[in-house]
Amino acid sequence: AAGGRGLFAIDVTDPTAFSEATPGNTVLWEFTSADDNDLGLTYSQPTIIRLNDGAPGVIVGNGYNNTGSGRAKLFILNAETGAVIREIDAGVGTVANPNGLSTPAVVDIDGNGTADYAYAGDLEGNVWKFDLTAASSGSWDRAYGGPFFSAVDSLGNAQPITSAIEVTRHPQGGLMVLFGTGRY
Repeated sequence: AAGGRGLFAIDVTDPTAFSEATPGNTVLWEFTSADDNDLGLTYSQPTIIRLNDGAPGVIVGNGYNNTGSGRAKLFILNAETGAVIREIDAGVGTVANPNGLSTPAVVDIDGNGTADYAYAGDLEGNVWKFDLTAASSGSWDRAYGGPFFSAVDSLGNAQPITSAIEVTRHPQGGLMVLFGTGRY
């Protein structure tokens, strides 16, 4: 299987510090499925951005084939330490039928340099909108309490959303959320 069950941060501020003999000297932190078994195969590209509580954050989908709850989740990690700031559960998926979250699109609505919303797709054809506007991470959650959109074909079959979602401003106001369906 492709993808890995871990994320890590390395310090690249001093290129002379890199050495094949001591590669661990530049690793700042590592977050793996051993830390949280809801982290699956991570195809997701992390977004590094300041959060509304002031912390430097890493926002990433939990990936696929997780060995924990089987539900799609958004992880928000501290960019300096790798500690979990918040894990937001989309509530869809089971151990028998695991779901997973794709690469989230992180949006700064008010232009202040912080994450306000994140949009991500899952294997069940749902697009989720996560509200990160509160100044306290304890208040961050799925906006609207359910999927923002569900992609279902004419026969009622869910259409997986595994590619990254793109979000752009609409010329007449608001946002456009763009995505495709399919897997592999």
